[in-house]
Amino acid sequence: MRHIYIVTHGEAEHHVKGLIGGWTDFPLTKLGETQAHQTGEYLATLVDETRAEMHSSDLLRCCQSAQIIYQHTRAHYHLTSELREISFGRLDGKPRCEIQKNDVFPTQEQIQSCQLRIEKYVSYVLEHTKNDLIFITHGYAMNFVLSTVIGQEISADKPFVLATPSSVSCIHDDGVNCKIQQLNQVGHLHAVV
Repeated sequence: MRHIYIVTHGEAEHHVKGLIGGWTDFPLTKLGETQAHQTGEYLATLVDETRAEMHSSDLLRCCQSAQIIYQHTRAHYHLTSELREISFGRLDGKPRCEIQKNDVFPTQEQIQSCQLRIEKYVSYVLEHTKNDLIFITHGYAMNFVLSTVIGQEISADKPFVLATPSSVSCIHDDGVNCKIQQLNQVGHLHAVV
């Protein structure tokens, strides 16, 4: 039996500036750092550092989240490009309204390629460890982590979860079935004055 946690990175600069994140290395905002600390405190109550490991996107906002969460959980973490958000190509880092101006989805990476990249990595990790797992990723990419963990196909062009920064989803894996215990939970985040 193990638990699998899917965490989205905290609020990053592209969120507050209305920009497309993609593969641009935006840092966390001060609020995002606070959210990551609160997420780390919450996860520390749920995981045993000797039985848990983290896998994080290597983009700055996820790296910062992983480093902060590590301070609380002491769960060893691995950085990988396989958990990155989808690349929007020339639109990475541009205003979000640019997506609506284009009739064609202007991305260097096809949605299906993003999905396959994430599924392949997550499947490998699930197969090769029985530890509790924490995946730190992005709002769109988390859908493909979740679908791989629960073994449910989702439509690549219509993700079923719109993740909130620093949300935590928890899946219970009894070795036969995976059951979602909480989805996109943010109750651990406290108001910041």
